[in-house]
Amino acid sequence: MKISTQKEKTSKLSIFSKIGIFSASLLAASGAVYLYSPVIGTHADSSATADINLTVGEVMSLTLNTNALNLSTNPNSFVSGVITATVSTNSQYGYTLALEDVDSDTNMVHTNENIDAVVTSSFSGKKTSAEMDANTWGFSLDATDFYKVPANGSAVALKRTTTPMATESESTDVTFGAKVGNLTSGTYTDKVLFTMYVNGQDGKPTDPTGQTNPSNPSDPGEDDTNETRTLADIETLQDLYTTRGGTPIYDYETKVVESEDIYSESNTKRSKICKNTAVGTSKVLRDSRDGTRYTVKKLADGNCWMVDNLRISDMELTSANSDIPRGEAGYTLAASSDGNMGFTYNPGHSGRTDADSVHIDETYGGYYTFKAATAGWGTSEALVGSSPRSICPRGWRLPTGGDNSDFSRLTAEYNTVDLLRGEPNFVASGLFNGAYETAASITNAGDYSYHWSGTVQETYEQGDYAYNLSLSSRYGIMMNYSFKNSGFAIHCIAR
Repeated sequence: MKISTQKEKTSKLSIFSKIGIFSASLLAASGAVYLYSPVIGTHADSSATADINLTVGEVMSLTLNTNALNLSTNPNSFVSGVITATVSTNSQYGYTLALEDVDSDTNMVHTNENIDAVVTSSFSGKKTSAEMDANTWGFSLDATDFYKVPANGSAVALKRTTTPMATESESTDVTFGAKVGNLTSGTYTDKVLFTMYVNGQDGKPTDPTGQTNPSNPSDPGEDDTNETRTLADIETLQDLYTTRGGTPIYDYETKVVESEDIYSESNTKRSKICKNTAVGTSKVLRDSRDGTRYTVKKLADGNCWMVDNLRISDMELTSANSDIPRGEAGYTLAASSDGNMGFTYNPGHSGRTDADSVHIDETYGGYYTFKAATAGWGTSEALVGSSPRSICPRGWRLPTGGDNSDFSRLTAEYNTVDLLRGEPNFVASGLFNGAYETAASITNAGDYSYHWSGTVQETYEQGDYAYNLSLSSRYGIMMNYSFKNSGFAIHCIAR
């Protein structure tokens, strides 16, 4: 495995004011001096000052210990290596060292163009090597917590300083790691870009366009100090990521800051509004897409959850109001259907995994196939990882499933069916099942509940299954995986 790196070295010429120095000699001619020659007296009656200015320009340099980090491992393992970036500058206001991909594609691709397999870097938040999904890669500043590599134009700050360097140079170690699953052999490669910026007096980087201000990977909120609101202060689900004036703060996939007067949020953390809210606090919020109201609660795992089943249908979803990355195509969510329409719980009765089916029930809310829940992502071709998109509102997403997931952390706090039926309100809505009936119907309501995660089960039946949280009075809490055409409910979680 090979990660190529590209160095960017910026320097500004030193400008020195050179002061020319000249001398003049007063030559006195020899001659006789007569006693009666007059004595000429001197008297200074004015004075003036002059500034002597020496301007020293900013200089800086950036070097990497290697321009090709070569990693090698076997399937079903984790591997990592370090690139050291060394910087030097005489800037009075310090510097910012940033990292991004050289282009918009952050996948590591095979050097054999005939092989389609890739190693992705699109996961949410921070993950340890044990938590990373198979066939993903990322970077870390402490060799423990890994983050996805940002696309070009969305750089993250590896290091910021605000004062002159105390030493001749400073070094930053960046660990790149890859979690490999069952992957075709050979070399996978991508290229990353390190950039050093001199900071201005405001502590932010300066560049020729004046636009660059990389976010921090672990705490992107540079402008969050004025945000004091809690859930009690907002009215819509989308307000978690908007200013008081209603402007969206941040596009969490492309990391484009749209307003800087309040918290800039990414996949790595909760919104500041959720952080400000006490555990146990709830608020009924409106989904601005269709006006439906949902109860939102900050639960014991520290996250804000919708504790009602999502019930949206028959709508064009876009990145402006839904959990779809900026720049990607929108999604046409189907209207509610009472018929089978591709719903099936048992793959032996259908073999289809790509249905976009939706059923809305007046009592229990919405039931969705996995493809519908993930806004078209979770087809039979989606074999690994968690979906980068969903039909949740903007700023919300599907929970992750499996080990070390949102569902596993939630059930660690609420470890019985009764507790999960309580505050988190995973109601016994059953499933919408088309396996055995000509017309599909709700099955097992009142006892069972099934709620989709956004995570594919990678090893069983070649990815035709995805994880869900299943509850029943008979079997208790189950971290199941089910056929993607199952009709399950959704509880969204705030990003």
